[in-house]
Amino acid sequence: PICWFRGAFDNASGVAAMLGVADALARGGYAGPRDIVFTSHTGEEYGALEDDYSWCQGAWHQVANTHRGWGSTVPFYLNIEASGHPHLPLRVEGPPELRAVAARVLRDAAGRGGVPVGWLYGPPVTGTEAWPFQLCGIPSVSVYSWHRRFASTDYHTTNDVPAIVDVDHLAALTRTYCELLLAAAASGHRLLDAGARARQIRRFATVLDDPTDLIEAAEIYGRHPSRDAFAQPRRQSRAK
Repeated sequence: PICWFRGAFDNASGVAAMLGVADALARGGYAGPRDIVFTSHTGEEYGALEDDYSWCQGAWHQVANTHRGWGSTVPFYLNIEASGHPHLPLRVEGPPELRAVAARVLRDAAGRGGVPVGWLYGPPVTGTEAWPFQLCGIPSVSVYSWHRRFASTDYHTTNDVPAIVDVDHLAALTRTYCELLLAAAASGHRLLDAGARARQIRRFATVLDDPTDLIEAAEIYGRHPSRDAFAQPRRQSRAK
C-alpha cells in the first residue's frame, strides 16, 4: 500500500532548521576559515535495486559523483534531520573522533535550555545522509529528534502534520546546530579526537585471537591524527 503524508516533521522541520542556520550565519556576517555549503538531498531511503549503496542515493551521488573532491577536502559534514518534536530527545550520531566537540557544544546548549528534551550520542547509521559522506571519508554528524517508540506510532504516517512540531523547540535546536557547525569550523586540526578511536579499537580488539597489528595501527593513528588518516580506512572499506 502507498501512504501519502505531509512530512511536516520528517523532514520539513529539518529543512527549516537548515535554512535557519544559513539565515543566522548570513545575518551574522559569517567570515570563518572555510566556506560552508548548504545542500538538501532526495532519495534518502529508496535506492537502486542490487546496488551496494541502496540507502541515501541523493547524498551518495552528490559526494561520490558530482563532487568527488569533497572526500579528500571537506573537514566536516552536519546532517540535519527531523527536529523539534516536543517529546523526543535529540539523537546525535557520529564517529568517536567527533564525540568530544559535539559533547562540548551540547553540554553548553543543554545548560541554557538549547536541547529541551536531552540528547544522546551514538554511532552513525545507514538511514541518514551522513552515511555515504562517512564512506567517502568525510567526518560527519547527524542530528535529529528521535525515540524508538516514535517509530511505531507517528513515524511515516498521516499523523506527521505541522501540529506535532514545537516551533520554539525547533528554534532552540536550530541555534544548537548552528553552534555545532561553528565549533567544528573553528576547531581546525583539533576537530578530530583520534585518541577516542584508538581507545575504541583497543576495547573491541580483545575478541580477536591476535589483535596486535590492529592495536598498533590504532595507536599510531591516535598519536598522529590527520584528515587523511581519518579518510583512509573509509576509502579502503568503500573499495572492498
